[in-house]
Amino acid sequence: MAEKEKQQAKRLRVVIKEQAAEIRQKLSVRLPGTTGRFSEPEVILEGIKAVALQHEVCFELAVAVEIYYAAEGTGLVEKAVYLVRFTRLLPDDDAFPDCKAEAEAEVKVAGNWLPAVSAEQEGATVLTAECVLSLSYRLMAEEQVEFPQQAGVAPAPATLVNVETVRGHFRRTFDLSLPVDSTLLSENPTDIACGFLNGRAVALCGWIKVEGDLAVAIPQAATQTLQEEKFIFPARYYFDMPAAKPGLEVEVDGAAQIIACRRRPGTQAYFLRGLFELRGTLLQREPLAVADVIPGDLPRHHCPYKLEEVVCSGSSQTLLERDVFFSRPVRAVREPVAARVRNLQYEIIPNKVIVRGVLQKDIFAVDAETSVVFLHEVREPFVHFVDVPKAAPGMRAEVRARVEYVNIETGLDRMTARQVTIIEITVKIRRLLKRDILVQPSLSSQHSGHGFGPPGRVYFARSGDSVWTIARMFGVPLTAIMAVNKLQSPDLISPGQKLLIPS
Repeated sequence: MAEKEKQQAKRLRVVIKEQAAEIRQKLSVRLPGTTGRFSEPEVILEGIKAVALQHEVCFELAVAVEIYYAAEGTGLVEKAVYLVRFTRLLPDDDAFPDCKAEAEAEVKVAGNWLPAVSAEQEGATVLTAECVLSLSYRLMAEEQVEFPQQAGVAPAPATLVNVETVRGHFRRTFDLSLPVDSTLLSENPTDIACGFLNGRAVALCGWIKVEGDLAVAIPQAATQTLQEEKFIFPARYYFDMPAAKPGLEVEVDGAAQIIACRRRPGTQAYFLRGLFELRGTLLQREPLAVADVIPGDLPRHHCPYKLEEVVCSGSSQTLLERDVFFSRPVRAVREPVAARVRNLQYEIIPNKVIVRGVLQKDIFAVDAETSVVFLHEVREPFVHFVDVPKAAPGMRAEVRARVEYVNIETGLDRMTARQVTIIEITVKIRRLLKRDILVQPSLSSQHSGHGFGPPGRVYFARSGDSVWTIARMFGVPLTAIMAVNKLQSPDLISPGQKLLIPS
């Protein structure tokens, strides 16, 4: 009996909160010279990342401003793109560092852009406005719940739903030694950034394989052509993990840090030394029997969370073939090219997902006359349809885009190049279950299926407390506290209320 119940235990990701919020940010862009003719600037959300802290959620946002203007003197219409990055902290009593935060946003401009001539910036035209970002975010956590079976008790009518169970977590640190040939480096580099792009992980038998690109950005003094120089290093790592097996899905993220720089004697070549940390989660999609009623006198409790069902998933590749036009003759293009997808948006229609995004490439080309390396930025919007059976409006999509292949061949005229890019797009469709889940309170405080034992501690709730934060404070399951104190909702507690905390 005990063994059967143990086999029924599942560690699931649950939605503990869904919230809407609004963020306002001042925008300011400067056009070259005293330009008087320009189009209405377009504001695009380039990226958003949410991180849960204790009682706060941190949002890292990037907003791009695109504007066409008439160049002074020539009258030619040119395009300028300005990227504004900013961070905001929003209070949230239910947030804590171990939970996962996901966010989406829409951006618009409040009012009109206001032009002005700046005397401090040599008569340049400065445009200012305020953008409004409408956020929707969710907090998710992992909870172990049990669906016990009792001999001799007829099972309740149940519905099979596909959920993702968490099979394990991993965190590995690797040494970095990256060769860079640059006259800009010194023995004591500062502000060198290193990021992980286009990451993908695959579960093998007892192993995890991770592939992606390490992008190193070396800052330079601002010039008209180059503000930082990037180097791309394809990365592939294998490490052992006993819980891994084919068929499991792997979520992976990476963070790198450059610590030191070592120069090879007699050359301008350096080795950047640092550390690269990979972290991720193993997930398994499997059916779960969700019953409206659990029969008999089994101890049970309404789960205060929401479970998400994985409805379906799909993936496909899109090919982008376009010409690149340089502003000066080029001798060669340095490869690999830094390429990534930004500003991912989606729309769900029956059995399909429309994915929109912007492919951003930082092309470092060598001037044919001076041999100086200059940066040529390319931003290519694209639209792609992914076939996802059972997808329907009103569901939620998790969309990921990874640049699989980039190739750039310069033309005979040295002013143009032909670029080919392959982007892999993966879509997973989810929906919240609309029924209450009846679950057995979990883990060590159970005694042979008869509920929780005697409480070991007493806690008096304070202002701002929730059952969730109290459970994390004492390291016990939230459902345990609710069952012992006969609480109907995790939100219905008041300051000064006496709560029993299970041992």
